[in-house]
Amino acid sequence: MEGNKLLLNEKESDLQSYGFQVEDEFKDSIVSMHALGWEQKTNEETYYWDGINREEKEIVIFQYTLKGRGEINLNGATFKLNPGDAFFTYVPSNHQYYLPADSKEWEFIFVTTHGKEAKKRFEQIKNKYGQIFSMGAQSSPVQYAFFLLNQMRTNPIKDKYELSAHAYSFLMSLIGYLENSPDIEWPDSIINAVSFIKNNYMHTLSLDDIVQHTKISKYYFTKLFNKYLHTTPIKYLIKIRIDKSLPLLKENVLTVEEIALQVGFANGNYFSKVFRNHIGVSPGKYKSGKSMYSFDNFITF
Repeated sequence: MEGNKLLLNEKESDLQSYGFQVEDEFKDSIVSMHALGWEQKTNEETYYWDGINREEKEIVIFQYTLKGRGEINLNGATFKLNPGDAFFTYVPSNHQYYLPADSKEWEFIFVTTHGKEAKKRFEQIKNKYGQIFSMGAQSSPVQYAFFLLNQMRTNPIKDKYELSAHAYSFLMSLIGYLENSPDIEWPDSIINAVSFIKNNYMHTLSLDDIVQHTKISKYYFTKLFNKYLHTTPIKYLIKIRIDKSLPLLKENVLTVEEIALQVGFANGNYFSKVFRNHIGVSPGKYKSGKSMYSFDNFITF
């Protein structure tokens, strides 16, 4: 995909859409692609989809606005869809999307998936991020959609397995974008908390100590912290301490007890327990380098 740098160039072969059909047994067991397209609707025609009365069932729809304006009604709330806006919805559900009367055109791309895994990912995204997103044309989900469209024009998808792989990759690109979007700026309270943790991890810290530097309530802070970092403040503190312990263990100069105290753990026993839960081996085995590679950084997901 050339580093997610596919550009919105002139349309090479007009606006096109593609539908896919695989046997029910296959599509129900995994995630597969139902449809893919780049379309333009004008006020010379009617464009209206009702998520309750639609014939297609159990499909997940991602649709991204390129030009003009559309609208979607989700459970009675109406959202305008301008360039850069996307919606994410499931059929059947209470929604209607359409070209409004005061809009001359609506140009968009869409990726529709289906299967139990697709629905599971839809629920995951909806519950955590909602159903309306704003993202740039160079964002990974949009670029992946254009990659798929280009793929269909130049080197069409060969079989249901490749189709499934692309459908799953698209959903993962959307989740990854939403979790790591550079467009999302942290509030000052979160910036202050993270800075405080990184500068004071070696000391005994409680949640109250961290909250004191945010100037907001403990309840609101923990909710906000989880929203932006997808973990709790204490789990984040532990992760920082584990990260700081790795190069010290690799140096093999200090004892496990000394390292534990240096990175903020109360004692070596507690450090060993937490370390094993995160890394999979004891600090002693990691320190010796006999049971696994000794990494400078260890990333957990």
